[in-house]
Amino acid sequence: MIRFRNIRFEGGTVDFRSAKFVGGTVDFRDTKFEGGTADFVGTEFVGGTVSFQYSEFADGRVDFGRSRFVDGAVDFGGAEFTGSTVGFAFSEFMGGTVDFRYVRFAGGMVTFGRSRFLDGAVDFRSAKFEGGTVDFISAEFVGSALNFEDATGRRPAGLPDGMAEHLS
Repeated sequence: MIRFRNIRFEGGTVDFRSAKFVGGTVDFRDTKFEGGTADFVGTEFVGGTVSFQYSEFADGRVDFGRSRFVDGAVDFGGAEFTGSTVGFAFSEFMGGTVDFRYVRFAGGMVTFGRSRFLDGAVDFRSAKFEGGTVDFISAEFVGSALNFEDATGRRPAGLPDGMAEHLS
């Protein structure tokens, strides 16, 4: 297990670029990303579990662009996005599960633009889209099950027709 639990990344740059985590657990639970930059560009999470449960992303930049999440569990459950820019552009989610249940999007920008969701489950149940911008523009969904049940707020841009239509 690799633990970054309860850490506060404030200002400066944290560089995980092109890191590869295979199997096991990578634990960022209850971590606060505030100001500065956390760079996960090109990082691979293969098998195992990576958890950002209850983490807060505020007033900075966190970039998962071109990252790969393969055959494992990725958990952002209960996290809060409250003013930062968080990018998953061009990332791949293949197999496994990605959990955004009970996440609160209250400010800033979160983009999944041009990401690929392939043969897995992505869960946004009970997520709150209260403010800021969340988009899936040009994202690709192939064989993946996305669940927005009981999600509230504004519908993210770029979702395919028929998906999360209950959001305003």
